[in-house]
Formats: sequence, C-alpha cells, structure tokens
Amino acid sequence: MNNTGLKLKKKRILLIGPVYPYRGGIAHFTTALAEELKQSGQSVDIISYKWQYPAFLYPGKSDKDHSPNRQKPDADYILSSLNPLDWQKTFRKIQELKPDLVIFQWWVSIWAPAYHSLFKKLNKANIPFKLLVHNTYPHETKGMDKKLAHFALKHATDYIAMTQREANKLQELLHKEVRVQIVPHPIYQAFPSSGLSKEEARANLGLLPNVPVILFFGFVRAYKGLDLAIESIAELKKRNKDAQLLVAGEFWEDLGKYQKQIADLGIQDYVKIVADYIPDDQASQYFEASDCFIAPYRDATQSGSVKLAMGYALPVVVSDVVADDFLRQMKDDCWVVPTENIPLLCDALEACLKQTKAGKTAQNVIKETWRAFIQAIIA
Repeated sequence: MNNTGLKLKKKRILLIGPVYPYRGGIAHFTTALAEELKQSGQSVDIISYKWQYPAFLYPGKSDKDHSPNRQKPDADYILSSLNPLDWQKTFRKIQELKPDLVIFQWWVSIWAPAYHSLFKKLNKANIPFKLLVHNTYPHETKGMDKKLAHFALKHATDYIAMTQREANKLQELLHKEVRVQIVPHPIYQAFPSSGLSKEEARANLGLLPNVPVILFFGFVRAYKGLDLAIESIAELKKRNKDAQLLVAGEFWEDLGKYQKQIADLGIQDYVKIVADYIPDDQASQYFEASDCFIAPYRDATQSGSVKLAMGYALPVVVSDVVADDFLRQMKDDCWVVPTENIPLLCDALEACLKQTKAGKTAQNVIKETWRAFIQAIIA
C-alpha cells in the first residue's frame, strides 16, 4: 500500500519528456507525474531534452526557467528534436535502463522525427511504450503539423488522452480505431508556497487590496480567450460588481491589442498585467493572491492551468471546451460556461467570487485524480 491508496505491482517506468528547467505546463506535469509514480511505489527514470526547438519555432523569450532555488530533477538530458545522433543515444539509454514501460509526452509536432525513429526501434526491440497525448497536434495548427503528427503517432498502439475530445482527434488523425484510455488531467500543486498571506501577496503584486481578484495565468495565446476575460471585467462593472483581473504570463501574441481593449473599456485600474514568464519560485503568490481562476478558452481539450488553480484551492470558471468529467462533477468549485458567452461568463464569475474559498471538493479529489491516472499508466 502507498499514499495513493493503490496496490500496484512495482514496475520500472521511464518517462520521456520535458522537466525542469524547461518551462510550461508539460514540464510541470511531467515533473509531478514522476513524483506521483514514485510515491505509488514505482521505480522511475527520466529522459529529458538536451534541446527542444529551433529559435524561430518558439515565440517565447526562452524555453527554460532558471529559478535560483529550484533543483533539477534526476534526469538524463540527452534527447533533441532534430539530431539523429541524440535519437540513437536515447535508444541506447533505454536499452541500458531495461524499463518495463516507457511513457512519452506528446503535444507538438516538432518531436515527430525523433519519436518516429524511437517508436520504430522500440517496437522492433519489443519494449512496451505508451503515449500520453496532451495535444494530438498544436492548438494553432500550421502547414505540416497534422502530417508530422500522423508520421509519428501511427507507430504507437497504446495512448492516454485526457478528454474524449482529444481521443476523437487522435482517432480522426490516424484514420482508424485505436486503443485510447481517457483519464482526466490530475489536480496538483507545481510551485512551492510563497509563505505570504493573501493580503501580503496582493500588496506584493500591486493589486487593489479590497477588490476580488480573478486570475488568468499562463502563456497568452489567442485560443485562450484573454479578450473575453477582459470584456467580462467591464461587464461586471456595468452590473456594479467590482473585480480586478490579474493576467500573469508571457505573451505569444501582440500585447498592444489587449492594452487597447482595456483602455477602450476604461478599466485600466481593474486589470493588472504581468507580461512575462512567471518563474517557478514566484508563481505561488499569484494563486495565493486570487479569489477565482478564469479559463475562457475558445479552443483546447484540457487545461493544466485550471488543475493547478484547483490545487491551490481556487474555484474556477472555464469554457465548455476544456471541461473534463472531473470538472463537470465538481459543481461547488467549478462553473462551466459556453465559450464566447459574456453574460453567462459574468454570471459564473459572480457565483465563483461568492464562493470565496474553494477546495473543499478539490482537495478531496486530488488523490482520486492521481489514483486514476497512475492506474491508467500501470494497467
């Protein structure tokens, strides 16, 4: 027995994907997954990336976070997306480790050539592997994305998706019925506590002290609907309901258009934008300063940021495109609204802000979400 409550046969599991110091939700998730697998009694090895993207394919300032107080996990940083010599080195390392199971993180088509090569070698060597499919292909699909995804993914036989919608996309891409386990994205805390009270965190971030805070967190991309969140603040003011929007994350598109929208709506005093990547050692204070989390996505299949927020006991308002089975069940902590419907979005925000403190349900299901996820991996 272990602290997940599962009785599982011990296996040697190899995770392949980004971990710290790489930035972003996939790296946070892979790091958390490694820890949860260890706590469930599994033996865990990690192969991470020596190099991810050519600069022209990555819109951010850097793909790494160098928080001074954060330690790198015990991993072999040897795989790169475009160097066949690194692919061969990675395969030799897999053979050396002799894992019972290899788990690959899949979310972007740049990894198609490397994974195509590794999947073929693993199949030939009879080494079992599964794909954890965060995104079948990128949210803003371009050019060869779908063909590259098909090029790699067709060589796998076992897949884990986090929503039915993503499983459908995968089967449509591969033009066949495939074995896909559907397990919702677990809830977790990725960042160490700041040690600040809510009042101290708000003061530290320059927020209004007595106005509720709605948090929008993560890379800002068009499909995430930041413009809808901004519009909802103006609509709440029309209803005589004051709230301030805290936007924290690196912008992968034009910041100026959002600043113009805020100015045109006359809500400059009620929107705080921190337009930069938030390092891991500073991130907790953004959640700790907030009363509600908003994810008004126009398109996606799941959101790691939403599950992070719930790990910090924040109630959440999400559009229906990212609402998985767990979120729909958590009616006390989660409000699901149709995408691009501002009146219903504002109704949900009003209800969410009245909640003041979520987590009663969220904290109870954290272990449940991980238990289901680990079971799907080990099965």
